Amino acid sequence: MLDEILQSLDELPEEEESTPVALPRSFSPAEQERLQLLFNRQMRRCLILTPEMKDSDLIVRLRIYLREDGSLAQEPMIMDAPAEMARHRLFAPLAAAAVRAVRGCTPFVIPEELRAADFIFNIIPGEVPSR
Repeated sequence: MLDEILQSLDELPEEEESTPVALPRSFSPAEQERLQLLFNRQMRRCLILTPEMKDSDLIVRLRIYLREDGSLAQEPMIMDAPAEMARHRLFAPLAAAAVRAVRGCTPFVIPEELRAADFIFNIIPGEVPSR
């Protein structure tokens, strides 16, 4: 049986050279800061927070996958949060508000030199002015 398997492997066609997988682009600290400011500015029109959420020191990290036109390529993903923060009674409503805001704010306008397939943004209520 082993001989049959080895023979069938020998009969497989030679693999063509594979195309390298594109890795997520790395941004310099200055580029990251610029992207976060652009994101915050655009989120301002969509993020709706309660006064209590605005005053909290919670942070929601979202991974966002964008197409070249700035629309969502897939649903935003809430990244892991420290356990203490994730258990806070306002964390789930804040995370839900952040995801709703991202959906409502697309397409995002990102300068060509800062475009990438995915981004991780911090939603910090005190830094993202909301309506």
